[in-house]
Amino acid sequence: MQPTQTDPTKLYTQATNGANWFLWIAALSLLNAIFVLFGGRWSFPIGLGITQLISGVAVLISKDLVNTGLILVSIIAMLMNTFFAGIFVGCGLLARKFYVWAYVIGMLLYTMDAFLTLGLEDYAGTAFHLFALWMLFTGAKAAAKLRRSMTGAAQT
Repeated sequence: MQPTQTDPTKLYTQATNGANWFLWIAALSLLNAIFVLFGGRWSFPIGLGITQLISGVAVLISKDLVNTGLILVSIIAMLMNTFFAGIFVGCGLLARKFYVWAYVIGMLLYTMDAFLTLGLEDYAGTAFHLFALWMLFTGAKAAAKLRRSMTGAAQT
């Protein structure tokens, strides 16, 4: 027997894989931030545009600073980047519990971030955002179906 779209195992896998995208986005965003702050010229296009913007501004501000000022600007930038990445970690952890609203909030935030990458003319980043949004949407649909099947099974 072939698994169908409503196969609970397949839905569980799709929902979990979708939720994991939030965690990948957060992790790669922090790596991008570290690369930029340490003078790197390479980054992952799937990360958050907001963290790249924060890190880029921090680099510009710190060009004329030395020692304590440079360290302070870098610390503030990493705290801000960690905050934004943390939101996506939270969405991912809640989405792994099949809370569809966590998917929706995360997808809305990531859509806004996609517009930021588009505004920054990061077309590869925007394209990856769209792909990631599709994967998140697939996970959200699976989570919604799982939720419906769990509530339906509990009522019978």
